[in-house]
Amino acid sequence: HCDVYPYVTANTQFSSILPPWSLAGGKDALLNRLRTPELRAQVIRDLKGGGAVFENLYLASGWDKILINECTCPAFVGKTIAQIAAEMGKDPFEAAMDVIVEGDNSAMMIIELMCEEDVAAVLQAPHSMVCTDGFPSQGKCHPRYTSSFIRVLEKYVRQEHLLSLPEAIRKMTSMPAEKLRLPDRGRIAPGCKADLLLLDPERIHDTADYDRPDSLAQGLELVMINGIPALEHGENTGVCAGSVLRRSRTAKSK
Repeated sequence: HCDVYPYVTANTQFSSILPPWSLAGGKDALLNRLRTPELRAQVIRDLKGGGAVFENLYLASGWDKILINECTCPAFVGKTIAQIAAEMGKDPFEAAMDVIVEGDNSAMMIIELMCEEDVAAVLQAPHSMVCTDGFPSQGKCHPRYTSSFIRVLEKYVRQEHLLSLPEAIRKMTSMPAEKLRLPDRGRIAPGCKADLLLLDPERIHDTADYDRPDSLAQGLELVMINGIPALEHGENTGVCAGSVLRRSRTAKSK
């Protein structure tokens, strides 16, 4: 099995673009290398493809497709490396190193790495499950954190007809519950927890984007967690009824 989220961009630490040798020893060692002209120059040569061979995320995207979404230097947030370099009046490779150093390696990036055709193909694969791969951010989180599931239902079910509604729901509920051996989740059945969602398939709309990643979806009427409403009539109730889930040692995936 595999999991997939419905976006062509990833979200991870910006310094992950660097060659592995430059990251060895932790943050302080990395920053010292980038402050040393000879070592910084070697990092840049590797990034350009002239040195160490590694999973080079820069070559897979480009500076105009790498957006800084979180950093202790607020001047960098919400801008691509290409934009930051232009504002600095610097070569983008040098600007990228400065973002890491001046931000004390705190910078997170949203980077365009995938293509729409691959995302659609994996979503349709019989052994794929829908995930968010998201995490909260002190800056602007990736919209996948709030909108992955609604985006699948709107774009790939209603608009593009790549998945049926029952199949999409199965990839979000019973299939991952079985895979993770959570026997009382993912199904509407006696003995299962009342995790329920009431929505209008014709009205659901994903409103989150990279500028407003926490914008709530439209078309949701009710969300229940463990039988307690978390959202009613489109409004958050403020009740947190979730609990830690522990995988059953006896339940088996089919």
